[in-house]
Amino acid sequence: MSFIIKILLRIFINFLSILAADYLIRDISIQGELPLSMPVAWAALSLSVIHAVIRPVVKLISLPVTILTLGLFLFVINGLMLMLADWIVPGFEIYGIWAAIKGALVISVTSWILEVILVPKKSD
Repeated sequence: MSFIIKILLRIFINFLSILAADYLIRDISIQGELPLSMPVAWAALSLSVIHAVIRPVVKLISLPVTILTLGLFLFVINGLMLMLADWIVPGFEIYGIWAAIKGALVISVTSWILEVILVPKKSD
């Protein structure tokens, strides 16, 4: 599978995961006509870039706190990354840190399930 296809598939998985978070969590709101809404597409794109560029740096900086909390601080980091996407994308609203943490959890689980289904396994 080519590199561009992998990136597009990752953005599509983020798109579906954000829709799932919007559906399941009351404090996450997407403005526009669903399901093919531009704020969802921009949020998926920005979340993909945030996860690729910013999140590794934040995880490295917060490593002592993550170790001290036995990894639970990663939920807070993921929630903050989702709030950063909220700040960047107009029409994608998250009302509070707890909604962001719950949304990040829903997005993580949904992304994992969709990756198992959609991403082909590497053959050795």
